Amino acid sequence: ARENHRYLPGVRLPDSVRVRRAAELELAGHDLVCLAVPARALPGVMAAHGERIPKRAGLLVLCKGVVPPLGMVPSEFVSQRCRARAVAVVGGPSHAADALKHGASVIVASRDRAFARQLADALASAGLEVSITTDVAGVELAGAAKNAAVLAAAAAAPAGPNVAGAAAGKVFAEVDALARRRGSRPETFAGLAGAGDLVATVVASGSRNRRAGELLSQGVPPAEIGAVLGQAAEAVDSVPLLANVARGAHVEAPALEGLAALVEGRIDAERWAATVTKPSGPAHMRPARVA
Repeated sequence: ARENHRYLPGVRLPDSVRVRRAAELELAGHDLVCLAVPARALPGVMAAHGERIPKRAGLLVLCKGVVPPLGMVPSEFVSQRCRARAVAVVGGPSHAADALKHGASVIVASRDRAFARQLADALASAGLEVSITTDVAGVELAGAAKNAAVLAAAAAAPAGPNVAGAAAGKVFAEVDALARRRGSRPETFAGLAGAGDLVATVVASGSRNRRAGELLSQGVPPAEIGAVLGQAAEAVDSVPLLANVARGAHVEAPALEGLAALVEGRIDAERWAATVTKPSGPAHMRPARVA
């Protein structure tokens, strides 16, 4: 098929683009390989195709989440399972349908600056405004944070805007604390990859993660959300993994822990929302602390 009738109706791939199944692609002669799958699918994709990615190729990973079962960021996961000369990720507000109509500003992250510039030039030629950074894990965790924050806000929304805002802000800050423990720069979460993407996802009518949060607030079992949506909501998979990673890194993340309990079906949305703004002791100077 050359058109996604459900999610991008009216947008047809040009005839010059050859459509093939992954197993049919001959990767040996290619300079760029893109992985546009949910984070939870990366283990299977890399097991099937990782060895086929040539040393000459740069690898672009397009998911926003963390990889099961350990919660690794995608760039780290794929780097350990292929011979690609460089790995990059893309962050920022880039909803597909809106980007086609109005453009988008994105950020390319890679430790290989030359590869990042090559990708930036290619994306700019397609009409996007592009910046680059070497803060790869920061961009990846910012994307995971905004998904988790949107899920939190939507799940808490029936309790009112103050609770929804507190839920989103606390979850976002806790993942930011985790990212900083890993060396992320503050401007990454404050810029396109974090705050910019968060705002876009909140206002986008087709946001999967916002819809997933709404379903949680309505009592839909977490295991049924994927089937109801008809596509992956990265936050549903990522939140429990992020909570585990934060715990292992000794980052205090009570809001994230509570959201993980909701996503795993251990508490309901009403009970979780009631904990978000409940006083827990003396006032904190910071929204999240690194032990």
